[in-house]
Amino acid sequence: MVVIDNSKLHKRKNNKTPNKRSQSKKNQNNTIRTSKWKYTPKVKINKKALNHDKEVSENIKLKDIAIKVFVIEVIILFVFSAVPISKSYQSKLVSSFNSLAGPIYNQSYPMMVYSIASHNLEVATSELIPVIGPAEFVLSSSITAITAETLGKSENASVPGPLLMFGLFLLPDTWIELIAYSAAVAESIMLLLAILKKTFKHEVKRAVYVWVFIVIDLFVAASLESGALVLKNVVYLMMLWIPAFIIVGLFLVIAKKLRIFTYSKISNRRLQKS
Repeated sequence: MVVIDNSKLHKRKNNKTPNKRSQSKKNQNNTIRTSKWKYTPKVKINKKALNHDKEVSENIKLKDIAIKVFVIEVIILFVFSAVPISKSYQSKLVSSFNSLAGPIYNQSYPMMVYSIASHNLEVATSELIPVIGPAEFVLSSSITAITAETLGKSENASVPGPLLMFGLFLLPDTWIELIAYSAAVAESIMLLLAILKKTFKHEVKRAVYVWVFIVIDLFVAASLESGALVLKNVVYLMMLWIPAFIIVGLFLVIAKKLRIFTYSKISNRRLQKS
Protein backbone atom coordinates (compact mmCIF):
# COMPACT_ATOMS: atom_id res chain seq x y z
CA MET A 1 0.00 0.00 0.00
CA VAL A 2 1.42 3.33 -1.15
CA VAL A 3 0.92 6.31 1.07
CA ILE A 4 0.50 9.65 -0.75
CA ASP A 5 1.60 12.84 0.93
CA ASN A 6 -1.17 15.47 0.46
CA SER A 7 1.16 18.34 1.24
CA LYS A 8 3.38 17.48 -1.72
CA LEU A 9 0.38 17.36 -4.03
CA HIS A 10 -0.68 20.79 -2.84
CA LYS A 11 2.74 22.19 -3.57
CA ARG A 12 2.77 20.67 -7.03
CA LYS A 13 -0.57 22.29 -7.83
CA ASN A 14 0.72 25.64 -6.76
CA ASN A 15 3.94 25.22 -8.75
CA LYS A 16 2.16 24.64 -12.05
CA THR A 17 3.50 26.75 -14.93
CA PRO A 18 1.14 29.55 -15.95
CA ASN A 19 -0.61 29.56 -19.30
CA LYS A 20 0.64 31.55 -22.28
CA ARG A 21 -2.45 33.74 -22.18
CA SER A 22 -1.84 34.78 -18.62
CA GLN A 23 1.80 35.56 -19.44
CA SER A 24 0.81 37.74 -22.36
CA LYS A 25 -1.69 39.65 -20.21
CA LYS A 26 0.95 40.27 -17.57
CA ASN A 27 3.38 41.49 -20.20
CA GLN A 28 0.74 43.85 -21.58
CA ASN A 29 0.06 45.23 -18.11
CA ASN A 30 3.76 45.74 -17.56
CA THR A 31 4.15 47.55 -20.85
CA ILE A 32 1.18 49.78 -20.09
CA ARG A 33 2.58 50.69 -16.72
CA THR A 34 6.00 51.48 -18.10
CA SER A 35 4.50 53.59 -20.91
CA LYS A 36 2.55 55.66 -18.40
CA TRP A 37 5.61 56.39 -16.36
CA LYS A 38 8.07 57.34 -19.07
CA TYR A 39 10.89 59.66 -18.00
CA THR A 40 10.89 63.03 -19.68
CA PRO A 41 14.06 65.11 -19.22
CA LYS A 42 13.60 68.60 -17.83
CA VAL A 43 14.40 71.53 -20.12
CA LYS A 44 15.78 74.65 -18.53
CA ILE A 45 14.23 77.78 -20.01
CA ASN A 46 15.92 81.12 -20.03
CA LYS A 47 13.31 83.54 -18.69
CA LYS A 48 15.17 86.57 -20.01
CA ALA A 49 15.01 85.16 -23.52
CA LEU A 50 11.27 84.54 -23.22
CA ASN A 51 10.62 88.05 -21.94
CA HIS A 52 12.70 89.48 -24.78
CA ASP A 53 10.73 87.43 -27.31
CA LYS A 54 7.44 88.76 -25.90
CA GLU A 55 8.60 92.36 -26.07
CA VAL A 56 9.74 91.92 -29.65
CA SER A 57 6.53 90.27 -30.82
CA GLU A 58 4.46 93.05 -29.28
CA ASN A 59 5.72 96.25 -30.82
CA ILE A 60 9.02 95.94 -32.67
CA LYS A 61 8.83 95.26 -36.40
CA LEU A 62 11.13 96.79 -38.95
CA LYS A 63 8.45 96.73 -41.65
CA ASP A 64 6.00 98.81 -39.60
CA ILE A 65 8.64 101.40 -38.73
CA ALA A 66 9.85 101.58 -42.35
CA ILE A 67 6.32 102.27 -43.62
CA LYS A 68 5.88 105.12 -41.13
CA VAL A 69 9.27 106.57 -42.04
CA PHE A 70 8.37 106.36 -45.74
CA VAL A 71 5.16 108.34 -45.17
CA ILE A 72 7.08 110.96 -43.17
CA GLU A 73 9.65 111.17 -45.97
CA VAL A 74 6.99 111.83 -48.60
CA ILE A 75 5.42 114.54 -46.43
CA ILE A 76 8.81 116.23 -45.92
CA LEU A 77 9.51 116.22 -49.66
CA PHE A 78 6.19 117.81 -50.59
CA VAL A 79 6.18 120.34 -47.72
CA PHE A 80 9.74 121.58 -48.23
CA SER A 81 9.29 121.74 -52.00
CA ALA A 82 6.71 124.47 -51.36
CA VAL A 83 8.89 126.51 -48.98
CA PRO A 84 9.90 129.88 -50.51
CA ILE A 85 13.63 130.59 -50.44
CA SER A 86 15.77 133.60 -51.29
CA LYS A 87 17.35 134.05 -54.72
CA SER A 88 20.87 134.04 -53.27
CA TYR A 89 20.27 130.65 -51.67
CA GLN A 90 18.71 129.42 -54.92
CA SER A 91 21.83 130.32 -56.87
CA LYS A 92 24.02 128.52 -54.32
CA LEU A 93 21.91 125.35 -54.55
CA VAL A 94 21.91 125.39 -58.35
CA SER A 95 25.69 125.85 -58.54
CA SER A 96 26.36 123.10 -56.00
CA PHE A 97 23.97 120.74 -57.79
CA ASN A 98 25.56 121.42 -61.18
CA SER A 99 29.06 120.87 -59.79
CA LEU A 100 27.96 117.53 -58.31
CA ALA A 101 25.59 116.21 -60.98
CA GLY A 102 27.22 117.68 -64.09
CA PRO A 103 30.20 115.29 -64.24
CA ILE A 104 27.95 112.33 -63.40
CA TYR A 105 25.41 113.00 -66.16
CA ASN A 106 28.15 113.30 -68.79
CA GLN A 107 29.49 109.79 -68.12
CA SER A 108 28.62 106.53 -69.83
CA TYR A 109 25.64 104.50 -68.63
CA PRO A 110 27.58 102.00 -66.41
CA MET A 111 29.67 104.75 -64.81
CA MET A 112 26.57 106.88 -64.32
CA VAL A 113 24.86 104.01 -62.47
CA TYR A 114 27.91 103.50 -60.26
CA SER A 115 28.32 107.20 -59.45
CA ILE A 116 24.66 107.75 -58.55
CA ALA A 117 24.43 104.55 -56.50
CA SER A 118 27.66 105.19 -54.60
CA HIS A 119 26.60 108.74 -53.71
CA ASN A 120 23.17 107.60 -52.51
CA LEU A 121 24.75 104.71 -50.61
CA GLU A 122 26.87 107.14 -48.60
CA VAL A 123 23.71 108.97 -47.56
CA ALA A 124 21.84 105.75 -46.69
CA THR A 125 24.78 104.34 -44.71
CA SER A 126 24.98 107.51 -42.61
CA GLU A 127 21.24 107.16 -41.95
CA LEU A 128 21.85 103.68 -40.48
CA ILE A 129 23.75 105.15 -37.53
CA PRO A 130 21.61 105.33 -34.36
CA VAL A 131 20.52 108.84 -33.28
CA ILE A 132 22.49 110.47 -36.13
CA GLY A 133 20.57 108.60 -38.83
CA PRO A 134 17.10 110.14 -38.33
CA ALA A 135 18.59 113.65 -38.11
CA GLU A 136 20.57 113.07 -41.31
CA PHE A 137 17.39 111.72 -42.92
CA VAL A 138 15.35 114.86 -42.17
CA LEU A 139 18.18 117.14 -43.29
CA SER A 140 18.90 115.33 -46.58
CA SER A 141 15.20 115.00 -47.44
CA SER A 142 14.53 118.70 -46.86
CA ILE A 143 17.59 119.77 -48.89
CA THR A 144 16.57 117.43 -51.73
CA ALA A 145 13.07 118.93 -51.82
CA ILE A 146 14.37 122.50 -51.77
CA THR A 147 16.89 121.71 -54.51
CA ALA A 148 14.20 120.16 -56.71
CA GLU A 149 11.99 123.21 -56.20
CA THR A 150 14.91 125.51 -57.03
CA LEU A 151 15.78 123.61 -60.21
CA GLY A 152 12.16 123.73 -61.30
CA LYS A 153 12.06 127.50 -60.91
CA SER A 154 15.39 127.96 -62.64
CA GLU A 155 14.18 126.02 -65.68
CA ASN A 156 10.62 127.30 -65.77
CA ALA A 157 9.25 129.74 -63.20
CA SER A 158 5.64 128.62 -63.79
CA VAL A 159 6.27 125.11 -62.32
CA PRO A 160 5.61 125.03 -58.56
CA GLY A 161 7.70 122.82 -56.32
CA PRO A 162 5.00 120.31 -55.25
CA LEU A 163 3.98 119.77 -58.89
CA LEU A 164 7.59 119.09 -59.85
CA MET A 165 7.89 116.66 -56.93
CA PHE A 166 4.73 114.91 -58.12
CA GLY A 167 6.37 114.48 -61.52
CA LEU A 168 9.36 112.80 -59.87
CA PHE A 169 7.02 110.37 -58.12
CA LEU A 170 5.74 109.24 -61.51
CA LEU A 171 9.11 107.55 -62.06
CA PRO A 172 9.90 104.19 -60.42
CA ASP A 173 13.43 105.10 -59.35
CA THR A 174 12.06 107.70 -56.91
CA TRP A 175 9.97 105.11 -55.07
CA ILE A 176 12.74 102.51 -54.98
CA GLU A 177 15.29 105.03 -53.71
CA LEU A 178 12.97 106.27 -50.97
CA ILE A 179 12.36 102.68 -49.84
CA ALA A 180 16.10 102.29 -49.25
CA TYR A 181 16.27 105.46 -47.14
CA SER A 182 13.22 104.51 -45.08
CA ALA A 183 14.67 101.03 -44.42
CA ALA A 184 17.95 102.62 -43.29
CA VAL A 185 16.23 104.98 -40.85
CA ALA A 186 13.99 102.20 -39.55
CA GLU A 187 17.00 100.00 -38.87
CA SER A 188 18.69 102.95 -37.16
CA ILE A 189 15.72 103.15 -34.78
CA MET A 190 15.86 99.38 -34.25
CA LEU A 191 19.55 99.58 -33.36
CA LEU A 192 18.83 102.34 -30.84
CA LEU A 193 16.07 100.25 -29.23
CA ALA A 194 18.41 97.26 -29.16
CA ILE A 195 21.04 99.31 -27.32
CA LEU A 196 18.47 100.33 -24.72
CA LYS A 197 17.22 96.74 -24.30
CA LYS A 198 20.74 95.24 -24.34
CA THR A 199 20.11 93.12 -27.45
CA PHE A 200 22.52 94.97 -29.75
CA LYS A 201 24.46 91.86 -30.82
CA HIS A 202 21.28 90.20 -32.06
CA GLU A 203 20.16 93.30 -33.98
CA VAL A 204 23.53 93.89 -35.66
CA LYS A 205 23.10 90.64 -37.60
CA ARG A 206 19.91 91.92 -39.17
CA ALA A 207 21.47 95.35 -39.77
CA VAL A 208 23.98 93.65 -42.07
CA TYR A 209 21.14 92.07 -44.09
CA VAL A 210 19.36 95.42 -44.27
CA TRP A 211 22.52 97.14 -45.51
CA VAL A 212 22.97 94.54 -48.26
CA PHE A 213 19.32 95.07 -49.19
CA ILE A 214 19.92 98.84 -49.36
CA VAL A 215 22.97 98.39 -51.61
CA ILE A 216 21.03 96.28 -54.11
CA ASP A 217 18.01 98.59 -53.91
CA LEU A 218 20.05 101.72 -54.60
CA PHE A 219 21.87 100.15 -57.54
CA VAL A 220 18.51 99.20 -59.05
CA ALA A 221 17.23 102.75 -58.50
CA ALA A 222 20.40 104.20 -60.03
CA SER A 223 20.08 101.97 -63.09
CA LEU A 224 16.50 103.13 -63.62
CA GLU A 225 17.40 106.78 -63.02
CA SER A 226 20.30 106.55 -65.47
CA GLY A 227 17.99 104.91 -67.98
CA ALA A 228 15.53 107.79 -67.59
CA LEU A 229 18.32 110.31 -68.23
CA VAL A 230 19.45 108.44 -71.34
CA LEU A 231 16.01 107.74 -72.83
CA LYS A 232 14.37 111.19 -72.33
CA ASN A 233 11.06 109.96 -73.72
CA VAL A 234 7.79 109.90 -71.79
CA VAL A 235 6.68 106.55 -73.22
CA TYR A 236 10.01 104.89 -72.48
CA LEU A 237 10.05 106.42 -69.01
CA MET A 238 6.68 104.88 -68.19
CA MET A 239 7.90 101.52 -69.50
CA LEU A 240 10.55 101.54 -66.78
CA TRP A 241 7.79 100.54 -64.36
CA ILE A 242 7.76 97.00 -65.85
CA PRO A 243 11.29 95.99 -64.75
CA ALA A 244 10.79 97.97 -61.54
CA PHE A 245 7.77 95.87 -60.51
CA ILE A 246 9.63 92.64 -61.33
CA ILE A 247 12.72 93.61 -59.35
CA VAL A 248 10.75 94.88 -56.35
CA GLY A 249 8.72 91.66 -56.32
CA LEU A 250 11.91 89.60 -56.23
CA PHE A 251 13.23 91.81 -53.43
CA LEU A 252 10.13 91.21 -51.34
CA VAL A 253 10.28 87.44 -51.84
CA ILE A 254 13.96 87.30 -50.85
CA ALA A 255 13.41 89.61 -47.88
CA LYS A 256 10.52 87.46 -46.66
CA LYS A 257 12.59 84.28 -46.85
CA LEU A 258 15.52 85.91 -45.05
CA ARG A 259 13.07 87.43 -42.53
CA ILE A 260 14.66 90.84 -42.87
CA PHE A 261 11.52 92.85 -42.11
CA THR A 262 10.36 90.69 -39.18
CA TYR A 263 12.27 90.12 -36.01
CA SER A 264 13.72 86.59 -35.99
CA LYS A 265 12.54 84.28 -33.21
CA ILE A 266 14.89 83.18 -30.48
CA SER A 267 16.42 79.81 -31.23
CA ASN A 268 15.73 76.72 -29.15
CA ARG A 269 19.38 76.52 -28.16
CA ARG A 270 19.12 79.90 -26.52
CA LEU A 271 15.98 78.87 -24.65
CA GLN A 272 17.65 75.71 -23.35
CA LYS A 273 20.52 77.64 -21.81
CA SER A 274 20.21 78.04 -18.09
